[in-house]
Amino acid sequence: MSPLAFETIADEQEFRSFEAEWRDLLGRVRRRTYFQSFDWIWRSWEHVARVRGQKLFVVVGRRAGKVVLIWPLVRFRKLLLRRAEWIGGEKSYLQDVLVEDAPEAGEWLEAAWTYATKTLDFMWLNHMNDDTMLGPLLQRIKGVASNVDEAPYVDWADWSDWETYWRARSKNIRKGLGRRRRRLEEQGDVEFRFVTSREERGEVLEWMFLHKAAWMKSKGLRMEDGGIDTADTRDLYRAFVADPPDADGLRLYTLTLDRTVLAAELGFLFEGTLVGVVGVFDLLWEKYTPGSLLTADVLRWTLENDCAIFDFMPIGEDYKYSWAPREAKVTTYVVPCSLPGRILVAWRRSRFGALMRHLVRLRPADLPRLIRKRFSGRSPKR
Repeated sequence: MSPLAFETIADEQEFRSFEAEWRDLLGRVRRRTYFQSFDWIWRSWEHVARVRGQKLFVVVGRRAGKVVLIWPLVRFRKLLLRRAEWIGGEKSYLQDVLVEDAPEAGEWLEAAWTYATKTLDFMWLNHMNDDTMLGPLLQRIKGVASNVDEAPYVDWADWSDWETYWRARSKNIRKGLGRRRRRLEEQGDVEFRFVTSREERGEVLEWMFLHKAAWMKSKGLRMEDGGIDTADTRDLYRAFVADPPDADGLRLYTLTLDRTVLAAELGFLFEGTLVGVVGVFDLLWEKYTPGSLLTADVLRWTLENDCAIFDFMPIGEDYKYSWAPREAKVTTYVVPCSLPGRILVAWRRSRFGALMRHLVRLRPADLPRLIRKRFSGRSPKR
């Protein structure tokens, strides 16, 4: 069988016109996520990568003219080195190369890697599950430097019904949330619902930006650590709310008291998996833990509406394990592609380099998680 013919999409207009072929391949791929969809990738390009001055670097593989492989990358220089990463960078999650299910898929990935890396110094590929198509290839490449996080999740195949799941939560959680919900209900009408109108979605989203910033300030955390507190991320989600396509998987849900928003969460629903991207609550109502009440409501909704998975995303913070008894391992790979790249990776792997990166990334809120991870002995599984 003839090898793939590769091309690179580097022009925005060509990228936009590639939408139909992208959707066609996504529909033929068995293991796929919303974050591989054209809707997500295009908006990540418009509102994140392009704003940062990065260049399109979408690798396309064709067999007999038909697209069978897409690798959505951007490229740019960092510290004078030629770098490539997923479109959207750190905003990306559950990314992978889109490759048609075929016996030759492994060979196609090898060829795509050779094609993509010949003009690079290194690749930075973040938050990838180990069951991805690209994962085995990355693990085989000598010199891969990685950072491993945990992504807690609830798999409803583990639970026969809500009561069984709920009884498995700690007594403190069950009694505490029950008491706080009753106290809220004494004050008015408490409602969990999905926000569907474009106008109200926009209002709730702006509410989330405002209250997330207030929470970050109250905790003394850096604004860039808050998930939706950078300008490019806010614009990314505003775009989803303002002009959702028919296939849009965005879900925005709230907990309200007499129509006053106490907590809200933004997520994406795709083929039975709801990924909770970011949650926010009003500090004025903190004693009622409205964020936890909202989590309980949306988890119950996923079970009762035939969702298979609720994914809390990295990082594996302690509160997530109150809800999620399982966690997936997600790995960030830094892969050298040249001599300068190998020097970079060697520095990152050195004790000094690892310490410096750790100190730069460390937040006070991370300390309980790191201590738990060090002594728990928990092994990730999915």
